[in-house]
Amino acid sequence: MYEWSDLRIFLAVVRAGSALGAAKVLGINHSTVNRRIQTLEHGLRLQLFDRKSRGHKLTERGAALVSAAEAVETSAVDLKSTAERLSRLVAGVVRVTAPEAVATQIIIPIAAEFQQVHCDVRVEQMAADTRLDIVHGEADVAFRVGDHPSDPRLIGQRLPDLIWGVYCSVDYANANGMPENSAAIRQHDIVNFAESLRGFGPRKWLLDQADHARITGAANTVPNMRAVLRSGLGVGVLPRFFGDADPGLICCFDTPNEVSAEFWLLTSPEARSSPQVRAFIDFAVPRIVALRSVLSGTASGQSGASPSGREGGD
Repeated sequence: MYEWSDLRIFLAVVRAGSALGAAKVLGINHSTVNRRIQTLEHGLRLQLFDRKSRGHKLTERGAALVSAAEAVETSAVDLKSTAERLSRLVAGVVRVTAPEAVATQIIIPIAAEFQQVHCDVRVEQMAADTRLDIVHGEADVAFRVGDHPSDPRLIGQRLPDLIWGVYCSVDYANANGMPENSAAIRQHDIVNFAESLRGFGPRKWLLDQADHARITGAANTVPNMRAVLRSGLGVGVLPRFFGDADPGLICCFDTPNEVSAEFWLLTSPEARSSPQVRAFIDFAVPRIVALRSVLSGTASGQSGASPSGREGGD
């Protein structure tokens, strides 16, 4: 029996014309080449080279084996290429975190579309308004709303900003009218974000516009705020992409630019090195960028229902 790897030595000698030439090509000692050729001849029970001639001249039987050895070489190369391709296949798990409103309205539909294309990847969705630790692997990809990430260990990619608007329900507008600008907010009942979010920009802005005596409710999350506003309790602020998606709400007007929020995709170098994470990022980013008009509230002009007295939404 012979070793398949010795066929590589055999072909190198055939092509170089000598053991010394083959040794230079292969980067091994020429005595090793001679020894491996002798081992191959012993395993095949054939003399492959005429040792009486100068250099290494093939015997008739040796020449007859060249095409078969080259076929083995081709198969070995094909096997290696196939193995490399398989190692690049996108498979595994991608853990994605985002604030609940962003996850519900933006990320989950994109992730579902991604999994239809990459059937061997499972996207784990972790909707959380608290920030998971990307550096230490609590998530692979994070969508964050806020200022430029300061952690130098993270890779950040800025996405289109999130524009905010002032909203009320159809029922509230029918009963009380709706503010047309920030000065008119003082004439309306207000639902603001809870005290636990006192550093939150939209909360601070709305508080500056409101008559504090007319603050009738509070919400601690963006989805909670949308539900409270749908109940008709008052006027409040929401991201345009989230408020416009609810037909029971009316966007009265956009907040000033300083209330808009930066939107970031974050990952770590370790996570991004995996094929499935790179594939998810490459898939998600252009689709989010394509939603720029939705994120800014300019997709179809003023969204929501007009105050016509009809029942709102689902």
